[in-house]
Amino acid sequence: YYDAVGNVIREHHQDYKTKKTGVWKHSYDEINDRIKTVRPDGQKIDWLTYGSGHVHSLIVNGQDVVSFERDDLHREIARHYANGISQEQHYDTMGRLTQQNIVNGHEFGYPSNEQVSQNNAIQETQQLIQRLYQYDKTGQLTGIKDTRRGNINYKYDPVGRLLEASSKLGKETFSFDPASNILDSYHSQKVQSHSQKLEETGFGYNRLVNNVVKEYLDQQY
Repeated sequence: YYDAVGNVIREHHQDYKTKKTGVWKHSYDEINDRIKTVRPDGQKIDWLTYGSGHVHSLIVNGQDVVSFERDDLHREIARHYANGISQEQHYDTMGRLTQQNIVNGHEFGYPSNEQVSQNNAIQETQQLIQRLYQYDKTGQLTGIKDTRRGNINYKYDPVGRLLEASSKLGKETFSFDPASNILDSYHSQKVQSHSQKLEETGFGYNRLVNNVVKEYLDQQY
């Protein structure tokens, strides 16, 4: 069922095994952003929004599950969960993500009048995880420093194509043809050496001129 402007206000879901129908009800604000949903079991989900629909908080049955903080550009800078864990994000003047932190013990966490057990390791550690992002002068991501998963470094060629990604788990390399199509490094070397040898001995070889499709889906060109 829809309202006058096309928003779904009610859904009927039929379960043919139990022969029961579940009804979902939805409500919207003045700019047609969904702000409330009532499930068939009676549970209520509310979204608190502001401005042009930016979500500020998610509430389930009257309990704040997760809330968001945003900067003047409406970018998410913090996310607070009901268990006391928070995720923080920082940006540079170019708008690039530079840092992410997972911390515990924010003021919007567990209510002080309720006894909720938490993991001891979480209780004793304020900053749980930190991730730092590094960029070169052209804005390409060159490294990630992660306190949990370790560091990752990236290398690019002069035209900005990713050539290498290295971490404590190993190194992954990438290669491309002149049209910037990524190649399988092992098979491409065998195929390229074979085709290049044939063309060089036959009609001559030019990396740019010969970079054309010659066969595709059983069609030859």
